[in-house]
This record gives sequence, structure tokens and C-alpha cells, in this order.
Amino acid sequence: MDQAKSYVFRIVRDSKETEEKEKQEQAEKERQKKLANAQSVQKAKDNLNLTNLNNVSSNINLPKDIDGVSITWKSNNTSVLDEKGSVTRPSATKGDTLVTLTATLTKDEAKDTKDFIVTVKAKDFTDEELVDTALGNLQIEGKLDSVVDNLKLPTKDDKNAVDIIWNSSSESVVSSAGIVTRTDKDENITLIATLKKGSITKTKEFNIVVKAKEKDIQEELKLIANSLKIANEDSIEKDITLPTSLDGATITWQSSNETVITNTGKVSRPQIGKSDEKVTLTSTITKDGKSETKDFTLTVKAEKQLVANNKQEFNQILKQAIIDCEPTVDISLPNLDPANNIYKFDDYQNLLVEIGEMDFGKPGVSGRSKNDGKGWIMTVEFEYKKDAAEVKRQKEATIKKAKEVVKDVIKPGMTNFEKELALHDYIVRTADYNVKNYNNNATTLEDHTAYGVLVDKIGVCESYAKAMNLLLKEVGIDCKYVTGFSKHNGVKGGGHAWNMVKLDGEWYNLDATWNDPVSDRNGAESVNKDNTSPATVNHTYFNLPDSIFNKDHIRGDYEEKNYPKCIATKYSYHNMDVDEYTAEGKLIEKVTTKDELDAKILEALKNKETTLSLRIKGFKMTQKELSEEVKVVAEKNRVGGCSWSTSAPDDYHVNYTIKW
Repeated sequence: MDQAKSYVFRIVRDSKETEEKEKQEQAEKERQKKLANAQSVQKAKDNLNLTNLNNVSSNINLPKDIDGVSITWKSNNTSVLDEKGSVTRPSATKGDTLVTLTATLTKDEAKDTKDFIVTVKAKDFTDEELVDTALGNLQIEGKLDSVVDNLKLPTKDDKNAVDIIWNSSSESVVSSAGIVTRTDKDENITLIATLKKGSITKTKEFNIVVKAKEKDIQEELKLIANSLKIANEDSIEKDITLPTSLDGATITWQSSNETVITNTGKVSRPQIGKSDEKVTLTSTITKDGKSETKDFTLTVKAEKQLVANNKQEFNQILKQAIIDCEPTVDISLPNLDPANNIYKFDDYQNLLVEIGEMDFGKPGVSGRSKNDGKGWIMTVEFEYKKDAAEVKRQKEATIKKAKEVVKDVIKPGMTNFEKELALHDYIVRTADYNVKNYNNNATTLEDHTAYGVLVDKIGVCESYAKAMNLLLKEVGIDCKYVTGFSKHNGVKGGGHAWNMVKLDGEWYNLDATWNDPVSDRNGAESVNKDNTSPATVNHTYFNLPDSIFNKDHIRGDYEEKNYPKCIATKYSYHNMDVDEYTAEGKLIEKVTTKDELDAKILEALKNKETTLSLRIKGFKMTQKELSEEVKVVAEKNRVGGCSWSTSAPDDYHVNYTIKW
């Protein structure tokens, strides 16, 4: 009986072992099958290729199977290239189109994808499209509302191979060849251009005004002479700006007494106690060989004794003397008490701050007083960093340049914010921080006046701030020149200068120096670092409130006590969200999501760009994350053969430099 039980037990055990072995064998077969399928998919992926994808103009044969591996296709732009490979070429005006085809390779559970970038060529322009393009480009050079010379009328658009035929509403005034014959009155003329290519014909009209013949030259010279004016003829105290040309005529000047007024308008006033001087300036206006003269009888006022009845008037005289680049000035002090002399220079540095942009000589000061029996007179001497005549020359050159900049940069209809932004961007874009002098602790006068940044195009923070103040005041924007210190990690740093700007009755902080990619921001960091990223005009310190600005700026004692607080945010740069441009004038595109960032990176990689500058708004990434994103996009889209460096000057900008 026991032997029978043992026999049965062995049979059951052997059966279970056999069953387990079969399961293991089956599992191994499944694993081997999956591995084989995965290998088949990978092999099919490696073998899957589409040729001539850079110039596609007809349907593409998309394989459905490779060695038992099924292939399905997906297009990101089915209107141009669908999943069957059917091609619909874009219109000529839209240009070539990039399409991404994604192949999905499948065998049982094994699956993988492969992307192909396809360039679908645009259709050729039709005759009508070429005529329309030529029609849009067709212009007549010159001011059409005041035509005085022959017109250049093109007879062919060579680029689009379009013929042009002209017809005039009055051949006697303007011929179809563009010959202009002026009459005694203004003439309104219509020119009709007929553009033709093949069977396509279209027209374009130009309405022009042909100006009447000029009046007699002598009569014209009289009109010019009558328009010449010299302000304050009876009370000349400063140099006169004498025009040398007007309305096409040249003007020369002759003085009856060059010791008082030179032929160029330089004025030397009679000394204190002398009589006023009368001088005749004769202008000679010349055009086309004919001349007309006009005399101006001017009274040059003698110098007056400057009087300061109190310290405030004393300081005002000092400031005006510095602005006028005077080497010395005598001041009568009727209320001087030698035992308690208040007429000292203890607040002299504050006066230079108040003068701001009009300090072109950064003078030292000294004074000596004497009593001539009639009262106390103080002779104040200013020791400029350069000869007073050179300081005055630099002042005149700077003011002239400021007016030129405003004329070029400011456009009609601009708001005060837009004016401030345009002038700020001009300074940062055109001026360089004087890295060499900064690193060598070298000091030049020009580095510390508006002349440096505006005329020499180089300077340090003081020059940036003074240039900014000069331009802002030139366009009527209330502003202040501010001195103080930088602050880094809570620690007071070196001396620094910036501006305060008033918009809609509220004050903002503005630091044009630190908005320059290379400056003394936070000590010497940005001056010394190796910055290979494309230079851009930054706006990190544009119109900030004190709550942000004072994190790395400290006002000077005088400014802290006497200047208003800056609490406004309405016109901060980032609230206004306006376009930015690189130093070369290229628009810095804005990205508002990570997906938009990836798209711009991919576009730059596909086009093998060497630089990419972007403005970030609506999300934040660290410089490390921004750099790693290039790697993510490159690997995802199988772009290789490049390296890159990343610069993020603040939370709102990123600059990539790509090497291939």
C-alpha cells in the first residue's frame, strides 16, 4: 500500500515539473520574440530613408512595410504634405515650406518613430503675381507734391521682367518720358503707369504737383534777407549763432568791431564800469552769382558786477560760472561778516550734482576776499581739468550733438515714455563703456562728462548719466542727475551715477550704464567677464521703483535728503512690453512659453544660425536650464555638429552663441 502511494506521488511531482518547464520555455520564446521584434523595428528604422527631401515638388513614395515591420506616417502640415505622401505646393508668395514627416514603425508590441524634415518647393510665380509684385514696388523718386526737376520713370521692372508704359494727363508739363516743364503756376498732373507681362495688364496712378517757376533770384535774396533775425539786438550778452546758409544761399558776416563781436559771432563784453558797445554786423547773402546785404546794429552790454546777498545767490553764481566755463568770477558780498563767513565751498560737490550734465570741466575751486573800501569782493577761481577754452569747445560740441541725436531719433507723435526709451536705447547702442580706463584706474575728463558718451562714444557711468540727462531735457522731460554708490550682496561698492525721470507726475529710476551689456555693474564683474554673446540693449534698470532699484544702488547723502522717492511702476519697461533690438538693429523676438522657446531654438538650429537672442516674458528659467534646453531640442530633433554658449543677463533675456 505504501509503495502504491509513493508511486502516485512521483507521478504527480513529475507532472508539475514538466508543466513548469513548459511555462519557462514558453516565456523564453515570448522574450526572444519580443527581442527579435524590437531588433526588426530598429533595423527597419535604420534602413528607412527618404531621399531628395530638400527640393520636393511632387508626391513622395512613403513605404508602408519593411521586412514585416509596418510603417504609418503623420505630417505636421497636411495641407502641404499629407500622410500618403501627396504634395500640394504652396503659392509662390508664401515661399518654400518646411514639413515634418513622422514615421511610426511597429511590429507587434515593438514600436519606434523617425522624423524627416521635408522642404516643399513653392510654385513658380504666375504672370499676374509678377505684375502685382512690380505694381507694389513701383515708385517715382523724389517729393511728388513739389516737383521741380525731371522725373525718372522706369520702363521695365528687370527683376520681375515686367514692361512699364507711362501716360501723362499733360504732356506739355510732364511728358511720358518724365521731362518736366514748369509753368507760372503749380500744376496738378496725373501719371498713369501701365504694367504688362504676357496677357496680364494692370495700371497704377501717381498724382504729382509740379511747382511754379522760381521768382527772380534777386527777389528771392530779399526774402531770405528779410527772414534773417538776431535775437535781443539791444542787449547782447552771449555769443551769437550766425547762420552760414539758408534756402540754398550762402551767408557771410562782417563785424564793424571784431574786438567786441567777431565775424563768427563770438562776443567779448566790455569790462565792468565800461560803457556798452554798439557793433554793426553785415550779412551778405549770395546765390547764383547774385548778392544782397542786410545790416544789424547790436548793443553789446558791458559786464555787470555780480552781487550775492546770501548763500543761495552765491551758489547760483558759482553754478552759472561753471556752466559758462568761466575761469574766474568776481562776486560782491554786501552782507559778508568776516567773523562768521557763510560764503564757503563746503557744499561745492552738491552744486556739481545740481549742475549735472552742464558740468563739462569738473573744476576744483578756490576763492579769496578783499575789501576795496566800498565792500567785500570775492574772486573765485575755477581749475578745470583742461584749458577753459577746450572745455567750452567740448560743451558746444556736445550740445550740438545732442540736438542732432534728438532730430534723428525722436519722431512726431512720440509719447514721453517712447522718447525716453528711444534716447536710452541710442546711448546704450552707440556708446561703449571705457573698460580700459576702468581696469587701469585711469581718469580722463571726457569719461566723466556728456562729451564722452555723445561725441567720443565712450565713457563711464558719469558720462552715461550726464548724456542721458542732456538728451531728456532737450526733449522737455523732467529728470535729475544722481550720484551714489553700487551695492552688491548688501555691501556698499564704488561710486556710481544714474538718472531719475519724471513721467505723468511720478518719478522713476534709470541706469543706462548698467543697461549696457559691458559696464561696471556690481563692481567689476561685467567689465572683466568673457562675454561672447551678441551685445544687446538691456532694460533691467529702466524705470524702476526704489523698492527694486535700491537693492543694488545707494543714493548719495545729498540726493537722499533732497530728491523725491521713486515709487511708480506704470512706465517700467517690462510693464510696457515693447520691442527690443540687438546692437545691430535686429529685432529680439519674444517667447512667452517654453514651447515657443523650443520652436525658436529649433528654427535657429535648422537654419544653422550662429546667434540667437530672445526676450522672455511670462515664464522663468535659470541660465543653466536655458542652456540645457538647446541640448534637449537638438537631441529630440537629431541635430548635431554644434556647440553653444549661453548668456542670461537678467530674468528677461537669453543670448545664445552657436558654433558649427
